[in-house]
Amino acid sequence: MKSIWLHIKKTEQTCPTCGSPLYQHKLNIDVLTCMKCGRKRLDEKDKEIEYRGGELAEKQGTYDALLKRSIVTDQTIRKANFDNYKTEEQETAENKEKAKQIANEYLKGNVFNTFLQGKQGTGKSHLAMSILQAINENSYPYKKCVFVDFPSLMIEVADWKNPNNYSQTDAVNLMSNADYLVIDDLGAETNEASSAKEYVYKTLQAVMQNRQNKSTIFTSNISSKSIEQLYGERLTSRILRGVTNHSIIFREATDKRRAGIGF
Repeated sequence: MKSIWLHIKKTEQTCPTCGSPLYQHKLNIDVLTCMKCGRKRLDEKDKEIEYRGGELAEKQGTYDALLKRSIVTDQTIRKANFDNYKTEEQETAENKEKAKQIANEYLKGNVFNTFLQGKQGTGKSHLAMSILQAINENSYPYKKCVFVDFPSLMIEVADWKNPNNYSQTDAVNLMSNADYLVIDDLGAETNEASSAKEYVYKTLQAVMQNRQNKSTIFTSNISSKSIEQLYGERLTSRILRGVTNHSIIFREATDKRRAGIGF
């Protein structure tokens, strides 16, 4: 096989960009090529391909975090987003817009907690997941989001025979390491009206300690006053950090699960 250099001839002309000699191919004498600039373009193309590959891998990591690390009891919530959230009354329409505004604030890098409160089935979990989905799709640098059904996780932590082998340390790490976290159904993990069980309190205390510089989204069927009764003033203060202008309250919305309205 003959070398390609047998078909290439050095000319007396120079590259206007770098001053290196220009070459021409015997089969295409009208085209002059600078080897130095050509090599540079190839190197830049290789770097671009490598960068895009790494970027795609990083993006896939954000999808995997939400898909594989989340603990979701109601599997329909995994598909929840703003587009498929039904607004059957004025309140749900307004709350959807509030949730979108909160998602936009998170995407700007603002750090605060969000509190969604209302009766069961009004759409709190759907909107919470929708916020995570919006961050997942639009954040850059990419952020890892995790959705946790808190009562279910606490049941697994309390049961040493649980199939996922979740220890209290595992639960704390799962919730602490996420860039954005939804703690769903806060307060439903205990039937006691006076205070949370010790292991629940310690788990939540450690998570909120670790997330002081991160944003957390809470959903709950109970009021902030009842949350303080369950968890105490100090922990409640960390839970409700920044929620004054970032609360979404369902006062009039009906139970859409019972009504058969899909989210």
